[in-house]
Amino acid sequence: MRSLKMLRPVSFVVAVMLAGLGMARPVPVAAQATGAQMTVVGSGSVRIDGVQAATGTTVYSGSRVTTASGAQGVVANGGTRLTINNDSDAIVTHAGSFMRADLVCGSISSVPAAGSPFELITHGDTSVYCQSGILRVEAEGRTVELIANQTQTFNGGVRITTTGPASFEASSLLCSCLCAAPVVLPPVAAAFPTLLLLLLLGGAAAIVVPVTVVDGDDDLVIVSTPRP
Repeated sequence: MRSLKMLRPVSFVVAVMLAGLGMARPVPVAAQATGAQMTVVGSGSVRIDGVQAATGTTVYSGSRVTTASGAQGVVANGGTRLTINNDSDAIVTHAGSFMRADLVCGSISSVPAAGSPFELITHGDTSVYCQSGILRVEAEGRTVELIANQTQTFNGGVRITTTGPASFEASSLLCSCLCAAPVVLPPVAAAFPTLLLLLLLGGAAAIVVPVTVVDGDDDLVIVSTPRP
């Protein structure tokens, strides 16, 4: 009997623990993952990793966002907003308040929130416009600071860092990813100069060219004849 009385408090504690575990339901992995939110502006297409996106779509870290003509993709992460402008391609990474964009092609506008670290990487000649705040730009083997209302163009890719508040825009001047289709001349137009040259060369053998030579008062006309 004494041993049973000693077990009762232990049984009570175990029962409470089991009840607590039953109430704490496991959270699915998908629900634990967090992501920034997408807002589609305009009537064009915005794709995330090749899939059509709509306003409210979650943008997970490492996603590739591609915009078509007439559309912008605005990615919000905390107080930071990143706008991927039309005809642009970028990879978006974020963790906590940190946000990073790798601009493959096109242009990006960003408004990092105060105290939120932000980073932008480009891979070709880049134009940077600082609307407000201070930007630290690493390019061409040096580091420069841009302040409000300053614009500068850099040869090659750049690394822009800032801890807001700030707002700026960066544009890739040369698109290395061929996001715009190359211009192809129509076959007839491309072949026209060659055909014209052949026709002129071939027809020259059959052309009779009158040449007038003035000799005193009389005109002596010599007519050239085609070679056999």
